Amino acid sequence: LTMSEKAMRASEQTVDTQQNVRVAMEFLSRDLRQAGFGPFDPTAGAVGGCTSAIMPTDNNPLGADSGPDRISMVIPVGNPMGSAIDPPWVFDADAAINMGSATVIAMPSAAVVNTMATTAGGSLTGPQATLSIGGALTGRVTGMGGANLTLMFQGSQIESPIRKNTAVYLLQCSTYQIIPPPDPTGLCGGRAPCLVRGVAGGVNAAGVLDCTTAGSACMSVADEIEDMQFAYACDGCVAAINSGTPDGIIDNQGGVAGFDQADFLT
Repeated sequence: LTMSEKAMRASEQTVDTQQNVRVAMEFLSRDLRQAGFGPFDPTAGAVGGCTSAIMPTDNNPLGADSGPDRISMVIPVGNPMGSAIDPPWVFDADAAINMGSATVIAMPSAAVVNTMATTAGGSLTGPQATLSIGGALTGRVTGMGGANLTLMFQGSQIESPIRKNTAVYLLQCSTYQIIPPPDPTGLCGGRAPCLVRGVAGGVNAAGVLDCTTAGSACMSVADEIEDMQFAYACDGCVAAINSGTPDGIIDNQGGVAGFDQADFLT
């Protein structure tokens, strides 16, 4: 009976762990598919702590890949469809985009603008103040008043008119990070280790976006996740190949003809 009880508990723990992993993978894969939505144009300025659409960070870049990696990415948030308590995030009138100069747009109400500001961390004119217009243009909020927003559009974008009811998304720099025991800031709620997701308040001593820094808005999305590793192909990482400048072609880091396993970084 004792052995049966132990086996049952072990089986339950295995099922719980597998479910946690599935939840974590669902969050990650969904956000990764949206990374760079906008499109994100780094020449128009960083989004929060993100200077590129996807920023994978190796825990040990100079040696064997050990310990949990982390990743930050630019993703859209918002509610274009609206609900009974949250009006839709859409334009309330047609507007013409003026590249390089201020463009005033009208939202459905001041309540929508206030909700957007709350989602952005309290203000739409701070570091998390970049909006995506229907997934086609990105603009930086430079002013807000009532139901109106003032945007600056920069970078390699094409001027085009925008129509009423076009969806508006707030772009945020979202970080995924493993929090190991002892979890000094309590992000895991006493269930460390865990995987957290959210807007990091700043960088740590290593210069990496960190959910344990002051002002972070991160929360646990899966318990008992101990490790996270990423392997990725890169365009513009190797100076010897293309002067370290992205050219639309994945770097051939293996030194042989063709793209092979050696071209994946970890």
